[in-house]
Amino acid sequence: FLMIRRPPKSTQSRSSAASDVYKRQLKSFIFIAIVLLFFVLIWSTVGLSLFMGVYDNRCRLTPTPQLDGSWPIQEGYDHLCGVKPCPEGLYCGNLGKAGLPRNEAEQNAPNFGHGLLQFDNIFESILSNT
Repeated sequence: FLMIRRPPKSTQSRSSAASDVYKRQLKSFIFIAIVLLFFVLIWSTVGLSLFMGVYDNRCRLTPTPQLDGSWPIQEGYDHLCGVKPCPEGLYCGNLGKAGLPRNEAEQNAPNFGHGLLQFDNIFESILSNT
């Protein structure tokens, strides 16, 4: 005569045991995500302090903005001034420091990350680091 034994009532079912495993994995994932976010914030702050406003520096044709509010750049010279010196007869200038609005056409050059690489505030810095 064959007897089938039931597990004791204190034993967890398979579904709750799997649920406990997923809960432990979720706790580990949340911890790793918090540590990763901490390091992204640290590197974003470092990038912000080192590169704030640097991506707006361009080699310009005149030492100061023109009276109409424009400040032409040297076409075909896609390098940041301040990092690399401007060629003879050109002047390093920044629209923001001159009190002019940002020119999006200048920002969309391939060498400048198509306008996506910015360190002007913490949110742009976080996006540039991720």
